[in-house]
Amino acid sequence: DYGGGSPTGALFIDEPGFPEGFGHGLYTCQWGWNNVTRHPLEPAGASFKTPQEKDSFIGIPRPTGIDEDGEGHLYVASWKGATFTYAGPNVGYVIRVTPATLQPVPFPELTKATDEELSGYLTSPSAVWRLHVQREYLRRGNKPVFAHSLEKIALSNQSLPVRVAAIFTLKQLLGPMAKEPLLRIAKVDDLREFALRALSDRKEEASDIPSRVFTDALNDPGPRVQSQAIIALNRLD
Repeated sequence: DYGGGSPTGALFIDEPGFPEGFGHGLYTCQWGWNNVTRHPLEPAGASFKTPQEKDSFIGIPRPTGIDEDGEGHLYVASWKGATFTYAGPNVGYVIRVTPATLQPVPFPELTKATDEELSGYLTSPSAVWRLHVQREYLRRGNKPVFAHSLEKIALSNQSLPVRVAAIFTLKQLLGPMAKEPLLRIAKVDDLREFALRALSDRKEEASDIPSRVFTDALNDPGPRVQSQAIIALNRLD
């Protein structure tokens, strides 16, 4: 769609602390264009339209990768000065990109957090925080308090990304025992597609899920729900 070449790195950012329009979206490292490009996304059915708009976010020679730290900083790696044979140790670099108005919130020490504090951290607007909190849940293992709090978050009025994080943490934590809470969550319209995916994501754990859950979803007005139902029915085969 954009001509020759392809990104050498990509990142979807969902982070607070960035200026409006920059903290939520798709960024790609464009080796051939010598920049990091921001791609506004527009939903279309069960997917997205090919993004025709693109903004040069950062000019940088040969960008190879991009990441974020959960405190409002981005890191971009450059392969400047390198060749396809050894060119010595002093090639390439990493830059840190920080919004001028950033007031960073220190990343929490999750291993020292109480179980109740962990639930609070999962509701963070930062995708990096949510990811690492999910991993801490799984490291601590299945506890009754976790199943209750995760379902409560999923059914709360928190943002959709937070509720989705709770859904997939619940599934990974409980395994087959997540069936009943996920079926309850699947009754909520804006959560249905995610609950259906979680129910069928692991084929070895999906055999006892009633197919009616997915065949009914084929008639859902939402194309994303229909898509997940089709995928699930194929996985149940």
